[in-house]
Amino acid sequence: MHVLGLRDIVMKRAEVAEVGFDIIEVIRYLAQSEKPIDDRHVIADLGGPRFQAFTQPCAQELIGSPMHNPFGRLKLVSLRDIAESN
Repeated sequence: MHVLGLRDIVMKRAEVAEVGFDIIEVIRYLAQSEKPIDDRHVIADLGGPRFQAFTQPCAQELIGSPMHNPFGRLKLVSLRDIAESN
């Protein structure tokens, strides 16, 4: 889903189902925030999921298509996954 003027959100579908939260709430939070979320920022809920944001450019194959987002993408990675990989 495009949120005009913001980066696309990319994350693993399994993380949404596993943690049991509503991705729409995360998108609302990002859209309403007065401060932009940038590379390596942490998004955390006291009683819920915690993610680290990584900025990415839009996929090259999407340039020229309606799916192209010039603002790029924001990949959300569970902090649990980051801790397990270290």
